[in-house]
Amino acid sequence: MPCNNGYVNGNRFLMACFVIILTITLSIFIAPFSLEKGTVNSLDGSAWRMDYCKKWNGMPLFPRLVYYFGDMNCHQKCYRSYFLNENQMPVCARDTGMLMGLSLGFFVSLFAPTDFAIKNTAFNFFHRRINDAKKLAILFACLFLPSVIDGFLQMYTGYESMNPVRTATGFLLGVGIAFLASILFLTDPRIGKSF
Repeated sequence: MPCNNGYVNGNRFLMACFVIILTITLSIFIAPFSLEKGTVNSLDGSAWRMDYCKKWNGMPLFPRLVYYFGDMNCHQKCYRSYFLNENQMPVCARDTGMLMGLSLGFFVSLFAPTDFAIKNTAFNFFHRRINDAKKLAILFACLFLPSVIDGFLQMYTGYESMNPVRTATGFLLGVGIAFLASILFLTDPRIGKSF
C-alpha cells in the first residue's frame, strides 16, 4: 500500500472505529441534557458490573442506553465524575478523557500513510518526524504512563487525583491506544478496504 500524501487512507475498519467512538463520546455529553435536571447523581458503583439497572430502566431509550454503557464500563463514582445539566455524566472524568482521546486518535489515523511493515507504518504514521524506534517508544510511554502512574498512585497511596488531571491522563491514554491500534490495523492486510 503506497503512502497517500495526506488524503484519507480508505481503511474502512478505522473509519468504523472513529464513527463508533465519536458517537459514544458525543452521547456521554448529550445524555445528561436529555434528562430532567438532578435525575442522575450520587453514583458510586464498580467497573465491569451493572450497579443501577433499576435506575436506568426508568429512563427514555437514548439516555438509558448511554447510562447502561457507562454502568458496564465505569465505576461512575460521583466525586470522580463531571456533572452536566445537574446530572452526573455516564462515565468518570478519566473515561471521558479517554473517549475524547480515542476519537482524536482514530480521526488522525484516517490520514496516516500505510505500509506493509509495522515499523514503516509507525514511522509513516508520524510522517517520518519520528523515525527511530527509541523515540517511538518514548512517545508511547509519554502517552500511556501518565494515566498508569496517576491510577496506581490513587490505588496504593493516599493520593487523590483531581478530575482535570484524570481527564488529561485519560485523553493521552486514549490517543495512545488509538495510535497503537491504528498502526496495527493499517499494517494488517486482512483489515482495510475489504472490510
